[in-house]
Amino acid sequence: MRLHVRRCDGFVLASSILIILLLGSLLALVHLLVRAQWRSVLQAESQLHSRILAENGIEYARALLPRLEMESLLRGLDRNWCSGGAQWRNPLPLDEARRIDPASIQLSCDDGLPHLNGTPLAHSRLDGAGGFWIRFSNNPEEDPQNDLDSIILVRSLGVSPSRAPHPSLPGIVNSVSLLEVRLRQERSFFLNHPLTVFADSALFVWEGEDFRVEGGDQAAFGGVSLQGSRLMHDLLASLTPPQSLQLKGAGLTPSLRDIRLDWLAGTDQRRFFSFRFWDSLTRKLPFFDQGLEGNLAMLEDPGSLVVDYEGVLFSRGDVELTGSSRISGLLVHLGGGRLTLRDNAQVEGAVWLSNLQGGAPGGSALKAGPVRFRMSRRAAIHYNEEAIRRAVAALPPTQLGWRVIFPETIP
Repeated sequence: MRLHVRRCDGFVLASSILIILLLGSLLALVHLLVRAQWRSVLQAESQLHSRILAENGIEYARALLPRLEMESLLRGLDRNWCSGGAQWRNPLPLDEARRIDPASIQLSCDDGLPHLNGTPLAHSRLDGAGGFWIRFSNNPEEDPQNDLDSIILVRSLGVSPSRAPHPSLPGIVNSVSLLEVRLRQERSFFLNHPLTVFADSALFVWEGEDFRVEGGDQAAFGGVSLQGSRLMHDLLASLTPPQSLQLKGAGLTPSLRDIRLDWLAGTDQRRFFSFRFWDSLTRKLPFFDQGLEGNLAMLEDPGSLVVDYEGVLFSRGDVELTGSSRISGLLVHLGGGRLTLRDNAQVEGAVWLSNLQGGAPGGSALKAGPVRFRMSRRAAIHYNEEAIRRAVAALPPTQLGWRVIFPETIP
């Protein structure tokens, strides 16, 4: 009887030890699985953070681009072209950015790194939470050093410290994401004349002999038509001999020029002959409208008003600037009514007139309707290239393409 009890005790003891070992192994396995899952979550969080930082870099580059001079940007602060190699478009070498603090990386080439007034603007670093680095480069269809089509590539590298480095990759301390966007600077509205009209016919009304349209070294009036038109005839027929003296600038009196061929031969203004350009512009304008408190605004049939504004002012319908109205930059009238400048209204920069639409419902052909313009009393338009340059900087670049860059897709 005692022998049987001892045998049962031994079996229970062995069974208990085996169960304890199995439970311990199971708990260890669960711990490893939970730890691996938690590490994956932290790694995914770091990677997502780097992606968000890279997207922030793209938005920063988009806002910065209109204020940069392209030739100086592509050549960098030292003004010497040095780019080359498989990853020359990247803000930083990807392998180094993964393994060390990006702020400690010394770059031998500054081509495409943005700078303003001698101050580098290539990155934004967040203390202890990573940051983004950006670099601009010319689109591959052109020579890397010379931009002619106003299209440029931007790559943004987001770097986030890894919260849970992988045990098999101890040298990787940062998560990185690299994005590329293809942007076109909107320079089309960089006008060369104080009064530019894109129409096949126009009704001009000039009252008195005290108004002024002054082009300085440029012609006072630049006319463009889609087809053979009466535009220049309409302008000349609307002016009396004393009034024609008020359109001052290069050339004869009145100072005027047909610039259709110049636009067709150029890159930026050639887009004005495309229905897609105007369709896209009119659809997007409401989203970028900052009101008269900003520097990019859209007015729909506002009637008579007094404004003091700097930037690009788009308008449609009947618009009458009166009193001591002052606009520094661009006044763009898109038709649908009459644009009137009267009293002491002043424009320092340029005025644009057009009335463009599709040729038929659902069609893509561009049709130019008549425009109506009235100027009287002491109203004036003075051509100011610097004011136009500042105004054009308010126009957001157009995004033409976007992609995520993986190491396998470089360059």
